[in-house]
Amino acid sequence: MSSIEGDSTGKGFTIDLAVIVVTFVFFLAVVLAIRGGWLWDDASTPESEAKPRIVVFCAASVEPAMYEILLGYEKAHEVEIAVSAASSGTLARQIESGARCEIFISANSEWMDFVAEKNLIDVSSRVDLLRNSLVLVRNADFDFSLDFETSAEALRSYDDHLAIGDPAGVPAGKYAKEALTNLGLWSALEPRFVFAADVRSALMYVERGEAPLGIVYQSDALASKHVRVVDEFPASSHSRIVYPAALMKEHSDEAESFFEYLSSSEAKDAFAKFGFE
Repeated sequence: MSSIEGDSTGKGFTIDLAVIVVTFVFFLAVVLAIRGGWLWDDASTPESEAKPRIVVFCAASVEPAMYEILLGYEKAHEVEIAVSAASSGTLARQIESGARCEIFISANSEWMDFVAEKNLIDVSSRVDLLRNSLVLVRNADFDFSLDFETSAEALRSYDDHLAIGDPAGVPAGKYAKEALTNLGLWSALEPRFVFAADVRSALMYVERGEAPLGIVYQSDALASKHVRVVDEFPASSHSRIVYPAALMKEHSDEAESFFEYLSSSEAKDAFAKFGFE
């Protein structure tokens, strides 16, 4: 048997090389076992790893309400809910390109129709989940007032920036363009527009004062401490604002249960707190 004996002091010692090899192999085995999870049984797996995951794509204006709703739902149902919020057009394009989601909530029917035409949603699940209204808002420190029923023309002489969602892909921007066109104000205000990537970004421009005025949903205005509602656009000036929702064709049982919960009275009460009908 190989060994190393003796030391510089004259006191002898023996290091058995076989013991060194066995010890090294033992510690190597322990490290590999820990890294591979062999020392833990299934009961020791972190709980979060075992939870089903539901992916929701929702219009940016729905995001604050959605987060409040999902927090309570996750705890009660042992699921994890991932939310991706953006303009409805952006989300619809992502779904078309293969992005994985199980529930889609759009801020208008057009983009839901777009996804439906691609044969990507469970058509039988589609519902008009929410309604909203369109409002003109001002920065809290900016003094401006009008009544659309009696003094809408006051907006014609406005000479600063006005933030709206880009009508090319943002439903709130499309509604804004429709309302201003019907009120005869679009052309006069067009040089003032600051187009935003989604309605929440339009709201942010007003909050920061980069655009003293903006056009957003009532729900967005209520969620901000830094803007004030000037007036609500007449319902007759634009199409009805509805939020269609649907399950994707490929979805889990857990996603279907959460989708059904979104239409419950409990969820409706939560949405109402954020200005939705």
